[in-house]
Amino acid sequence: MIEKTPELREHRVAEITQAAFAKYPTPKAWGEPLSGRTYDWADLMWLESAVMFSTMLDLKSQHRTPSLRVHDSLIVPASKAEVACATLKGSFQAKQKVVPRLKIKMRGPEQLPE
Repeated sequence: MIEKTPELREHRVAEITQAAFAKYPTPKAWGEPLSGRTYDWADLMWLESAVMFSTMLDLKSQHRTPSLRVHDSLIVPASKAEVACATLKGSFQAKQKVVPRLKIKMRGPEQLPE
């Protein structure tokens, strides 16, 4: 990154960290107990997988929509993108008590690998 953007050398990591935490304070509490328990990376992976699994089941059973999970996203037919987004938001909110910010990326046939 420094080769591409040499002006980054002008900024100290501590200053960047402080600015990031000022704008996004939640990560600063990482590692501190929450409701008497300290969460780690495995907990985050479990929480995410529970939301995604629930979403995929709902899409299949309630909306007759196939889905494929790729990392932290779902691939669904373009015609079902809005349904999938609403279902994922609902599942996330039901399990984690927060509403996520999601975006839909459409991919046309010209962008698919051969």
